Amino acid sequence: MQKGKGDIKSSVFFAVLYVIFFFFSASVLPFMVSDKESGKINAAFDILLALSITVGMVYENRKSAAVLALVFGILNDVFVSPPVHLSPLVFMLGAYFSSKNLKVFTKANPLTATIAAVPFLLMRSATGVFYLMSDGAQAGLAQTIFKILLLEFVYNAAAVFVMYAVVKFLYKHFKRRFFIV
Repeated sequence: MQKGKGDIKSSVFFAVLYVIFFFFSASVLPFMVSDKESGKINAAFDILLALSITVGMVYENRKSAAVLALVFGILNDVFVSPPVHLSPLVFMLGAYFSSKNLKVFTKANPLTATIAAVPFLLMRSATGVFYLMSDGAQAGLAQTIFKILLLEFVYNAAAVFVMYAVVKFLYKHFKRRFFIV
């Protein structure tokens, strides 16, 4: 019974993190991504993608991590980004399989977490290409890849690096203080 209580507390901890970063993403991201006056699309990091990947690496329960990522991916597509980004699918796969990718390395740290996140960042870039091409962007494929998606890939990698360090630190300290292990 004790393990179940700890798992519920862990789920609540990560759900609260998702809520905080969802509201941050919903309030800041739309202003970073597009310039309303010129209609230009800018590269921006996907904080919820970074959080989904990181939660999958830090949280011991991969299924709960994937369910949380799926729910907030759906909310992200409904309220923040266009549905063509396939956020629920990318977030869920990132949360579920990122821990498997991280286990390839002998030591888990922000750098190895970032390297383990590369397949999921590439998935996000692929869905970004589909979105930009379906949006009728005037730029060609090469220009889209080099001016927007490559920069967005670097931003997302940096976001995973920082997010892993922050979430790992918070979870370690909250787990030690508030969770019965």
